[in-house]
Amino acid sequence: MDATLGAVALLQCVQCARSAEALGQVRLSVLWHGMWVLLLPPLAVFGLILWLARRRSRQAEVGTAMGSDSRAGVRL
Repeated sequence: MDATLGAVALLQCVQCARSAEALGQVRLSVLWHGMWVLLLPPLAVFGLILWLARRRSRQAEVGTAMGSDSRAGVRL
């Protein structure tokens, strides 16, 4: 049990780790799930930005493959 607390504590900030050690194993899992919930929106935004950038780069490749320097016909 102490090894699990120590391993999970390494992945958290110092304040969260000390709070989790004081709370025990059950509350540690609740804290861990809460951290994942808070991490999801930034990951979703980052993923959306990457998806939009990839889509735009693919559209640019299609435009240059046709031999045209203009972006006419490429939807943004």
